[in-house]
Amino acid sequence: MIALRHRLTLLVAGTVGVTVVLVAIVAYVALRSELRGQVDDGLYAQYGQVQRLVARELGPGRELRLPPPSTRSGNPNGPAQLLGHGGDVLKRPADADISVPVDDVDREVAAGQRRTVLRDTHAEGVHLRVLTVALPGGRAIQLVRSLANVDSTLARLRTSWIARPPGSATVSTRRWTPSACVSRSTVRR
Repeated sequence: MIALRHRLTLLVAGTVGVTVVLVAIVAYVALRSELRGQVDDGLYAQYGQVQRLVARELGPGRELRLPPPSTRSGNPNGPAQLLGHGGDVLKRPADADISVPVDDVDREVAAGQRRTVLRDTHAEGVHLRVLTVALPGGRAIQLVRSLANVDSTLARLRTSWIARPPGSATVSTRRWTPSACVSRSTVRR
């Protein structure tokens, strides 16, 4: 039979282990939310810039100039594409390196059934965050950013936790003694 002291030790160790794992999970979810929130904030900031362009340039006989794209690298300004009422792509930058897929919810925004949609998608092997916003006149604009940097950061974190789980510590096989510290400090001098 196990002594009470040993049972209490196992209980405390188990409680600490579970607590550390729960804290690690909460930290992961918080980091994921923060990183994706930064991407979303960037998309809304980009929309603010495009909205000013739309107000100036989108009129009868005028052509809308879309911002230059760079989706694959996750740069601040991803591609933008203009959608017609039915969700067909009316305009996309000529130098866009990825064709952004148009989903049913994007078509609903272009048709005026929704005001805005923020969603994830994959295109040509790249994980994307897409903001689709309704424009006047039965159109919509799609703004896109790559989630490659977010995904790689989270993957590195998961890998590091698998290699060395949270809460694990390197245990020294040597026994600590005050004389060992004194002898090491005298050797350094």
